[in-house]
Amino acid sequence: MTIARSLLGISFRFGFFGLLILSGASAVAGQSTLPDIGDSYVRSDEPTLVKGTEHLLYLFNIPFRTGIVYLQFDTSQLLPLSKPNQVVNATLKLTDAGSVSAVFDVAHVEGSWTESTLTWNNKPAAGPVITTFSFQFPKGAYPQYQIDVTAGVQAWQNGTHPNLGLVLLPHAGTKAVFYSKEQSQISFRPLIAVIYAKDVPPHPLPPNLNLKPNVRTKPQKVPQGDPAPKVQPPRGPGN
Repeated sequence: MTIARSLLGISFRFGFFGLLILSGASAVAGQSTLPDIGDSYVRSDEPTLVKGTEHLLYLFNIPFRTGIVYLQFDTSQLLPLSKPNQVVNATLKLTDAGSVSAVFDVAHVEGSWTESTLTWNNKPAAGPVITTFSFQFPKGAYPQYQIDVTAGVQAWQNGTHPNLGLVLLPHAGTKAVFYSKEQSQISFRPLIAVIYAKDVPPHPLPPNLNLKPNVRTKPQKVPQGDPAPKVQPPRGPGN
């Protein structure tokens, strides 16, 4: 019963997604993918160079030099807004290509751009920040980062911000490298995975989780006036 109460505590604390975790169900089967259709990075020390055909995206903020990454995604697969089609989760996936450490903001882009013409000098301004992400000393081969950009994709879906892409803005000390869409290994390319409300399966509780309240046996009432049982003294010899 203690385990059951703990599981219920998780579900109530984390609400809808807590129940989803408890059910053990996967919500990714019906997701849609927004592929990267344009990406580049710009450098403050090379203000006129175009980097849109490179297979690596450099993000850095070190003394006298800054590198900023721009990403564009195809939202033609993004379902129109309705209650069942409401975006409930959107994850930006980036694959590491030799980073050291990073802290960076993910923000909307405020102007149009193309990877074939983007430079430091003509880069569009950054808009509202969607989230901030960080990592240090990545381990393993080709680690993949999953960044929650749900608020940003919801803004694209409901029309509160146009889809002009995302920009990664490095904090001081950032030294990161990611694979671009030019990378031959498709699984290494940036993308956004989207989950809609209708794609989240029912979330039944585990079959062994008993939600019934404790049933306590009511004490039997002793009728008023019922005398207490008399204890007969033991009989001695000759009685």
